Amino acid sequence: MKFHNILLTLLFTLSTPLSCQGQTDTTKSSVVSTPETGDSTVAVQLKPLDHPVEVGNSKPAAFKNTKANIITRATKLDAFFDTLTALKRPCRIVHIGDSHVRGHSYTPEARKVLENAWGAQAAKPQNIDYHTTAIATETGLPGLVYHAFGKNGATCAHFSSDEYVNKVKELKPDLIIISFGTNECHMKKYDTTAHKQELAKLVRRLSESCSEATIMLTTPGGAYLSFKSSYEKIVKQKNGKSVTKKMYKYTYKQNQHTPTCVKVITDYAKKKDLALWDMYAICGGKTSSTTNWYDNKLMKADHVHYTHNGYKVQGDLLAEAILNAYNNYIKRKQEGTKPTTVQPAGPKQKPAAKKPAPAKPRSQAKTPAKPAPAKPAANAQTPASKPAATTQSEPAKAVSPKSEPAKPGTTKPATAKPAATKPATTKPTTSKPAAPKPAATKPAAAKPATSKKPEEVKKQPAAGQATSTAKQPSKGTTTPTQNK
Repeated sequence: MKFHNILLTLLFTLSTPLSCQGQTDTTKSSVVSTPETGDSTVAVQLKPLDHPVEVGNSKPAAFKNTKANIITRATKLDAFFDTLTALKRPCRIVHIGDSHVRGHSYTPEARKVLENAWGAQAAKPQNIDYHTTAIATETGLPGLVYHAFGKNGATCAHFSSDEYVNKVKELKPDLIIISFGTNECHMKKYDTTAHKQELAKLVRRLSESCSEATIMLTTPGGAYLSFKSSYEKIVKQKNGKSVTKKMYKYTYKQNQHTPTCVKVITDYAKKKDLALWDMYAICGGKTSSTTNWYDNKLMKADHVHYTHNGYKVQGDLLAEAILNAYNNYIKRKQEGTKPTTVQPAGPKQKPAAKKPAPAKPRSQAKTPAKPAPAKPAANAQTPASKPAATTQSEPAKAVSPKSEPAKPGTTKPATAKPAATKPATTKPTTSKPAAPKPAATKPAAAKPATSKKPEEVKKQPAAGQATSTAKQPSKGTTTPTQNK
């Protein structure tokens, strides 16, 4: 009986914690099935990727002639951000390049910054050094996976081979970052044509093998070229004798091919509409990029590679540029979900539609055309007060020929019509032969005009004709008086 009781108590104590543990697990964790393997794994709490994140500024304050740390044509990364924010599967970055990428500081630092911002649940923690690989070990959970591998002395031509293209393809990248250029131009004779061809070949092969991946190019930070010179030096040996030895000295100058190499990369990225992180321009460009790294003790003694802190700064800058693009992506996505903010742009265009109201000035602009016939009145300043507007309108109706714009001067006699109106009262007494007498007097008034320009004397008869034509309508005006 005692043995039986002991067994019952053991069973009870074992069953109770198991049931309690099952309840606590269901409340603290959720089960996520990976779409690739179909296996079920217990997921940690995922960070929501629907809001901007904090972005630091790792650019040294001592750097000169720097530019904003942004990615050119950053909207090309939208497809990558779509996959990342969906949190349905791992979203992978594959970073390839030369010895800069192979190192254990540049790409691991960029990976750490991005995992801190987006979550590190998609890859297992690992220690990366110069003797290990930077290929991440995936957990199968949604989130960021940052793979990186490079080769010392590598160029675009090395990674265009089937071996390296297949390695990239096996990692199933969503974003491929290509970092070459230092070795292409690190020689006394730099072949730009060969560099363009090899870069185009690499991008083409990766685009064909990884058709769903986005490609982003980067530029090198800058380097020096070494020049070896020899000289003789007298050295004393242990036996006391002096011996002349040949010594060698190395001098360093900025690589004058780096700006050309950077231009090849930037021009190709622009031509193919690819995203570009121009580290060379961001960190000082042609004038200061190389010296910024060396003068601030961020470059090694070989004047080509960077120190651990130098690579750390580069990794931070790359990650911060990607996060800046991500924040802009989130901002545009949030604004796109608010059509109300876009609709007010329509009413703002209505004031632009009201601007045709200046059509009224156009009508006013037409009215200034009427003062044009008033200019002749300006020439006859003395009678401008007495004659009424009707007297000017009546000759306008009678005088059909606008083809004689040169005769506004002849309208001056027309202004003498007030004198003609005065004899209108005497015209019943005067006969038609009296009409030539005022015609003889009017040329006398026109003689001052002939004094200015003798050539107009010949035209005065024409003016007389004009006056006679002007008198005919005046006769017409007298006939109604006679009818009355």
